[in-house]
Amino acid sequence: MTDFTFPSLAAPDRRAFVLHGDSMALWDQGYRSSADHLAPWAGWFETYGDGMVQHSHERVVALPEMMADYCASLATYLLEDEGPEIAEAQRVAHSNFPRYLPIDKVGFTMTVKHKEGKRQWFSLSEKKVSRSESKQHDNRWQEVKPWMDGSLGAVIGLLSAGRNDEFLGSFTLVEEVKAEYERLTGGFWGSSFDLMRLEERGWDRHLFSHFRQAWQALDEVVKSYGHLEYARSTLDCYRNNTGLKDREEVAA
Repeated sequence: MTDFTFPSLAAPDRRAFVLHGDSMALWDQGYRSSADHLAPWAGWFETYGDGMVQHSHERVVALPEMMADYCASLATYLLEDEGPEIAEAQRVAHSNFPRYLPIDKVGFTMTVKHKEGKRQWFSLSEKKVSRSESKQHDNRWQEVKPWMDGSLGAVIGLLSAGRNDEFLGSFTLVEEVKAEYERLTGGFWGSSFDLMRLEERGWDRHLFSHFRQAWQALDEVVKSYGHLEYARSTLDCYRNNTGLKDREEVAA
């Protein structure tokens, strides 16, 4: 698979970044790391002022300040002039970026609330809550626990259960779930910095602010690519269904 190398915005004379076509290229490094890492497809290496020449082993992006630099640098690279390389890099970034998040289940999980003295079970796939004890023998159903109270923290806990996300995946899930929760409730429910307890993980609010801005930029670039691809696909269907494609082929 194709890999893409691009310069660091924050330290162009010291390091360069890598976007891997293989979404699990650096998984083993991340697995062995005791610290947060951005994603198993996000790497970096030292250049020591020698352009984009690699002068160290590639490592997975792990430090908070480097995570922000990676996201901002990748967004900048993907917004460069159109060309075959950039178009393929956009496709790879879109493929690698965390998607298929369970945002459609936020409204339902807000209704999953423990009731003292009453056993209940819920099914995320069916979006139902039941008091039938037969559900305890059905793997599709889970028992409602005391901490499940419909709060934002409980909703995030429910929707992240069983996922094994790296930092980018976890952060994207929290941000998108929080946005949907706030849309449904019409309120503001704090910062992802607190929801993810990032201070305990070595972050400060200044670094977090920078990372969130860089993440937003990259998220918008990736979403834009997805929207354009959907538009192209829809137009292709239109041309097929109206016979335009056949007439174009005959004319060619």
